[in-house]
Amino acid sequence: MALPAAEIINETMWVVYYAISKKSSKFVVNGIEVNESFWVNAFSSKDKLTGSLKTLGISSDLSGMSYEVRNIDSKMTEKDATSYFVKNKWHEALKSQVSKFVSNPKFTFLSRLSIVRQSDFYDQSGLTDFLKKVWNTFKFSGTFDRWNPADVWFYNANAIKEIKSYLKACSVYKPETRTLPPRVQKTLALEDVLGLNRLFVKLYEEKKLVPVSLKKSTLYKAEFSFRIGLVNVPQDDLGRPAPPKVTKKQMPIKKSGSSAIVGGAAGSSGVNLKYDIEIDQVEYDMNGTKKYVREYDYIGYNEKGKTLGVKKERQFESAQGGSLGLDLAEKVLYTASGSRAIRDVRDRVFDKSLSSDIFSRGKMIGKEYQDKLANAFDYISEMAKELDPSIKDSKIKFAVAESNNKSYIKDKQVLEEIQNKLEIALSIDKSGISDELILDLWAAITSKGITNRRDYEKLVERIGKSKLEKSRKKGQKQLSQKEADTAAKQALSATIVGDKSKIPGSFHVKLY
Repeated sequence: MALPAAEIINETMWVVYYAISKKSSKFVVNGIEVNESFWVNAFSSKDKLTGSLKTLGISSDLSGMSYEVRNIDSKMTEKDATSYFVKNKWHEALKSQVSKFVSNPKFTFLSRLSIVRQSDFYDQSGLTDFLKKVWNTFKFSGTFDRWNPADVWFYNANAIKEIKSYLKACSVYKPETRTLPPRVQKTLALEDVLGLNRLFVKLYEEKKLVPVSLKKSTLYKAEFSFRIGLVNVPQDDLGRPAPPKVTKKQMPIKKSGSSAIVGGAAGSSGVNLKYDIEIDQVEYDMNGTKKYVREYDYIGYNEKGKTLGVKKERQFESAQGGSLGLDLAEKVLYTASGSRAIRDVRDRVFDKSLSSDIFSRGKMIGKEYQDKLANAFDYISEMAKELDPSIKDSKIKFAVAESNNKSYIKDKQVLEEIQNKLEIALSIDKSGISDELILDLWAAITSKGITNRRDYEKLVERIGKSKLEKSRKKGQKQLSQKEADTAAKQALSATIVGDKSKIPGSFHVKLY
């Protein structure tokens, strides 16, 4: 029988450890020490989690999570418990993180609040239905985690009451809203979300609500990491936290003599696609004092086909910013100019279209396998030269060592990875708003905001093409493609809220 989803185990056990910590800071209850052996023995017997909660006297603390407890009991075995608590060191990580969290004077009030996982809180408060309506208005896809990734929610009855009261007055519930133009519906829905974000901050300051995003502590130099971060907080009067900024854009291209090493494949001695970002992180120290810390994230690409936002600091490597698949990245990064730049390269290489999207997702064209590889190589070479004209006369290679280079040229998976990286790089580089795109991508990955630029930019692309063609007729003013796109955006501004199909992420506390 398959184990429960990892998030169910991790989040439920965090709540269990939190409940235990309220009884004993040493994790000894009624003479019983809660350690790795305790859990391995529990899941080797009929007691499992339900029995253990009764033994420890904390059943009431998880009364709102009965489904999660039953789910774990029905699937988790002694072998699973050994792997989870012992091999993967979850007991040590949870004990360390929870102990430090409850001892922080800023959060002692949490013992007075109820606690449930995100899905339960959303259902209780009415947020599930509200967010579905907002997502439909903005044509967003994906989970609500992109807006608020909090895994567990501390709350009291008044918090639920105030949220329900607020949602009841929101525009997305009013029948007359659906008769308004789409741009007006979006504006009103955005106001609904902004108001809800403000309400969350207010409820947090009143000690009625604390959404908590959980990241496993990282074992680094014999110690487990611990930080309490405040995410998506409004700026204070002094302008802190400062907006994030892009500090470096590294293309996956490296000159090596008369050659250019492209793609950054493992073992290539080249460089990888990488966007460095500097952020102003708001934190509480162990005295409960708020402080600001400069942190550094980077966005890269992994071989599983996802873009990643990753912490640079090794002691927080388990608390990566998350991942975003190319389907969602397409909606964030799509621009009319970026799309045209990629299609221009494709038209120079292929007799037919590879894809109508920015990302071909590793698709290759050709009747035979070798044809596909050869076409992919030509496509990659053209994109690399478009990104870095200085390598126009260089020999394109995928590795410095000729043996590795020959191997990679014949490896379909490696070519797919390199193709994806260069499409990401080219779409951003040719957009005309590269920093904005990178920060939107970072925001989507780290739950700082959500963007759907594609729908609007496809309209710009189509209308811009029409205006460009008309300008080439006799007697008309000749337009450049950039001028045609600008005219298209002006024509759309009266009916569509431009590229403002963005909503900011909401406030939450992050443990990592």
